[in-house]
Amino acid sequence: MDKVLRQFLEVATLKNVTHAANKLCMNQSTLSINIKRLEESLGVPLLVRSSSGVELTEFGHVVLEEARIMQRLHDNTLTKIGFLKERLERELKVGSGHAEWHLFVRDSVRTYRQRHPSANIHTEIGNNLRLMDQLLSGDLDLSVGNEIYGLNRNAGVLFIPLYQATNKAFVRSAHPLALRSCTADDLKDYPAIHLTPNESRYYHVMDELYLKEHGSSVHMAEKIVYSSNTMEACIETLEGTNAILFFPGSMESYFSQFNIVSLQLTENQKTNSIGIYMLRERHQDPQLNDMLQLMQQNLQEKRHLV
Repeated sequence: MDKVLRQFLEVATLKNVTHAANKLCMNQSTLSINIKRLEESLGVPLLVRSSSGVELTEFGHVVLEEARIMQRLHDNTLTKIGFLKERLERELKVGSGHAEWHLFVRDSVRTYRQRHPSANIHTEIGNNLRLMDQLLSGDLDLSVGNEIYGLNRNAGVLFIPLYQATNKAFVRSAHPLALRSCTADDLKDYPAIHLTPNESRYYHVMDELYLKEHGSSVHMAEKIVYSSNTMEACIETLEGTNAILFFPGSMESYFSQFNIVSLQLTENQKTNSIGIYMLRERHQDPQLNDMLQLMQQNLQEKRHLV
């Protein structure tokens, strides 16, 4: 809004140049000169001056009404710009594995949304390599999941470890192996379930030497594998077959509502480091640090499930 019109608005509202000057924190003579110049530019008198203050002329009432409309438009514009600015500055795109989403990421996103109701938020749940591909291409701001061994050293990402997760073998409650101790040999004759398995098109995020030494995971021909990119489909497969799903133990309470239980394995299972990936150049971004703190707080409340 024009500075002089704002000054006129204060004078017309208070009906006193001295009081208006004090409120505007400016010199009284400067304010009087500015109002006089406004009158000259419009070619009409706006105020009638007296020893007790000022009164509006008919022209002054018209200008006051229009100035108030302009003030409201100006204030509304600033408000909308503020909302848009926060939306863009606080926009967040989060990737997560299924287990991490259920354990603490979902609650963190919910809290972030409550704190920044005008911010855009996008969540992506899925495979670790796919999420890394999206992080590197700028489609994600951060990604939560297993530490990727063999990740390309030139990727330019930062990994912040959070906790160690151990897989368990999950089956339907009526599975032949349920309720007894099992060895690795006991599991060989049963189909396996893979949730969001690695896809070769995302191997470009891996170090070439690592891929050559370890190769992609290849299943034996006689091993039946059921794979899906959705948790719902995997649960339905578990409920209707004797297949086995190796998944983080933190999901045990979630799976129990579907009558899915963990097997009693005699051998210790592999432990994975779970953490947050983000681009190195963005590790000081305010919105990323806000989300990092929320995740650490929510995870602390769920430590007993890890």
